[in-house]
Amino acid sequence: MALALKPTWVGEKIADGRYKILAQLGEGGMGTVYRAYDTRLETEVVLKCPRRDMLDPAFRTRFEREIRSLVRLTHPHVVTLLDIGDHDDVPFVVMQYLGAGSLKSRIYPGGTPVPQPPRSLRKWLPQIADALDFVHQQQYVHRDVKPANILFDEQGNAFLSDFGLTRVLTEESQRTEDQNLTQAGFLVGTAHYVAPEIVVGREIDGRCDQYSLAVTIFEALTATLPFNGPTSSAIVVKHARDPAPLLHEVLPSLSRELSEVIAQGMAKHPRRRFHRCADFAEAVLEHCRSPRSTSVTVNVPNPTSGEVTSHGVEGQIPCPKCQRILAIEPKFAGRRGVCQYCRSRVRIAGDLNSLTLIMPQAAPTNAAVIAANDTLPSGIQSRPSLPSGISSSPLTDSLDDSVVTLEERVFGLRISRRTATIMGVVLVMLCLLSVIFITNYASREPVDDLPKVRSSD
Repeated sequence: MALALKPTWVGEKIADGRYKILAQLGEGGMGTVYRAYDTRLETEVVLKCPRRDMLDPAFRTRFEREIRSLVRLTHPHVVTLLDIGDHDDVPFVVMQYLGAGSLKSRIYPGGTPVPQPPRSLRKWLPQIADALDFVHQQQYVHRDVKPANILFDEQGNAFLSDFGLTRVLTEESQRTEDQNLTQAGFLVGTAHYVAPEIVVGREIDGRCDQYSLAVTIFEALTATLPFNGPTSSAIVVKHARDPAPLLHEVLPSLSRELSEVIAQGMAKHPRRRFHRCADFAEAVLEHCRSPRSTSVTVNVPNPTSGEVTSHGVEGQIPCPKCQRILAIEPKFAGRRGVCQYCRSRVRIAGDLNSLTLIMPQAAPTNAAVIAANDTLPSGIQSRPSLPSGISSSPLTDSLDDSVVTLEERVFGLRISRRTATIMGVVLVMLCLLSVIFITNYASREPVDDLPKVRSSD
């Protein structure tokens, strides 16, 4: 007789008191995740268990067999599986605890979508790609690569997690598992990231993980998903049938070359993708070094205020309206500014990572000059945005000396257009005065001021 399902294991001690369940970290379609304390190793761990309604004999056998196999997968960037056990007739797996969150928590801090700068890929993408290639070499596929399954430690290292959907690539396991999953009508993977060959039931290999990794990168850079829909069925149909949107059309600040690499990783047919995840990651990072992709932005309207904010990196932020890259020095954090190109007004964030559009637009009457970042090409200006604590109402946000005009290069110097105009006028006046002076001086008749002395005979 099956035991009644308890709503939570929080507060219990399981495995003969070895693991004390401290908190529930999450719950999904496959099972529940807990944070626990290992009294034997005296450290925090993560404990995962499947849903009870999935525990038919075939699933239990497959779960235990694969978890025992995965304990032997040792890689610097694969989450270590420490132990397996059984509690209340439910199997569980114990893994190392990583306290710096997931990639998903970085993309959606507090639930708000925040696009990640392309340079952020340089840290975690090679590590995850290498981990996936290692898993594939061991004749496994992950089948659920997504931001929630990419975890970080306190040093910023990335780890591939959650092998609950992994399967051994042997003829026997493929045949048995495919039959079970087909009979159950069960989709293996997460709808937003699933590869087309999984949807249509074709033979799979490690390149299905490359597809999911490409979707993950797309989401990281844009804080949006390439395919969405009202139901999981509608989403997976789009993955199998519809072409993916091009990245540079969603983010004009990214290069077409980077967009094409991501599109290749998301090719409908596996043969059109890269041979290895490492090859895919190398191509992505190569084009992330493109000057166009050093700053990224997605205009994100605030659902409450209606304000539009653009995000960048290291003081290089696109204008929320015209998308021109603006370089901002640290001394201008928290101030207001006017885009030299489109004349729209912005608030500079205190961390120099975002600009918020201020309405109505106006041109400055007394503009201070901002020294620009020397790394930007000529003709590109900087533009600021204020932190959230500064008002943006037309009354309190009137133009004054605190509003800065973002500059451009004039004769090799970064000065504002107004300053350049004044300098030009002064220069012309000096030239005219010089011409008048020289002309008047040259037209004067010579005067002999010496007295004439009459000679005597």
